[in-house]
Amino acid sequence: WNEDSPYRFVEMGWFQCIAAFCIIGNLIMVILELNDASTTKMTFWPNQVLMIFYIFELVSRILYFRHRFLCGPLTSVAWNILDVCVVCAGITDQWIMSLIANPSAGLQTIIKA
Repeated sequence: WNEDSPYRFVEMGWFQCIAAFCIIGNLIMVILELNDASTTKMTFWPNQVLMIFYIFELVSRILYFRHRFLCGPLTSVAWNILDVCVVCAGITDQWIMSLIANPSAGLQTIIKA
């Protein structure tokens, strides 16, 4: 692809392993939250860190692939669109819905949650 790009790390094995571990960790936290609602407070900050990582990964992939992110091979584009949808759903669920539920609290709503 673009070997001169500072974002080429998104295609390297070590970064893809980190992303896979983040997904597995997120899955474990979701299962914990489903089984015991009291774990929601315990998993709040790890969920925030994972969301920031997912946004970083998505933006880095967009910057690396550029127009090929949405205009490349069909299977790659389909996965990229799915990634965008999942990250947007996470942002909506974790951040935007908190602000909608209590708009007067602003950023405190997100931080305290």
